[in-house]
Amino acid sequence: MGQMTTINKSTLLELTDEYINQWHDARLGQTRLVSEHLTDDVRDICEKDVQDAISELTQSPFLQFLTEHYQRDLKHISRMLNEPHGTSTTLTPFFDALGAEYWSNEGMFESAVIYTIAAAIHVSEQPEQYFRDGPDTGLLKPVMPDKDVVKYARGLVGAINKQGLQIGDLMVRIIDLANGGQHDEELELVGKASEIAIREIVLITKRVFEVTNNRSVGRFSTSAIERILELIFDLDCLDKPLKYRQISNLQRKFEVDESEPLSYNQIGLPF
Repeated sequence: MGQMTTINKSTLLELTDEYINQWHDARLGQTRLVSEHLTDDVRDICEKDVQDAISELTQSPFLQFLTEHYQRDLKHISRMLNEPHGTSTTLTPFFDALGAEYWSNEGMFESAVIYTIAAAIHVSEQPEQYFRDGPDTGLLKPVMPDKDVVKYARGLVGAINKQGLQIGDLMVRIIDLANGGQHDEELELVGKASEIAIREIVLITKRVFEVTNNRSVGRFSTSAIERILELIFDLDCLDKPLKYRQISNLQRKFEVDESEPLSYNQIGLPF
C-alpha cells in the first residue's frame, strides 16, 4: 500500500466526478456508433466525439493522480484480476466489442478499473448526488431535521406569519421543516461507507467484466476489492478497510442485486 497521500477532499471528488462523466461520455458515444444507423456526416461527428472523450480519459487528472501516487496498488489490482493459472478477468462481450472497434481492449479494461475506483470513492463520500436512487439501496436515507431545527423553524413560521411576509415557495419548505419533514435531496449513510462502496464495485464489475476461475464463471476478485478499499481508506474516504471474509460476504449479498450502480444514474445514462 502506498504512503498516506494528502489531497483536498473537494478536489478528489471533483476529479472522480470528472472521470465518471468522461467514462460515460466515451461509452455512450461508442454505443451510439455501434448500435445506431447514422449518416456519414453524423458518424464522422460521433467518431470525433468518441476520440475526444477517449483522449480526455487517457489524460484524466484522476488517472494521473492514481498513477503518480498508487502505481503499486494499480499493478497489484491488475495482478489479482489475472493470476497465472488462476483467475482470468476479461471484458464482457458488449464492452469487448466496443473496445475492439473504437479503442483497445487494454485501454478499455484499464478505464473500467479506474472508473470502478472513482465510483466507489464518489458514492461513499458524496451520497447527496444520488438522492433519486440512493434510498432504494437501503444504505442511504434522507436526513431528518433535529429537534433544534424543528424548534427554530416553528418559531420562524410564527414570526413570518405575524409580520405578514410573503416569501413564496420558501414558506412551504420552512413549514415542512417545522413539521419534522425529511430533506429529500440530502442523504446520509445508514451503515458504513465501506458497504456502499462494495455494493458499487460489485454492481459495476458484474456488468463490465467476466471472471473465470478454473474454467467456471466466478466473482470479481475479492483480493482486488480489498486493495481498492485500502486505497480508498488511504485517501481518507472510508472509516476503515474491511477484512477479506467481510468483503466476500458482502459480495455474495450484492451479487443478487439487479439494480444499476448508483454512478450509472448520476447523469441518467442507461447501460
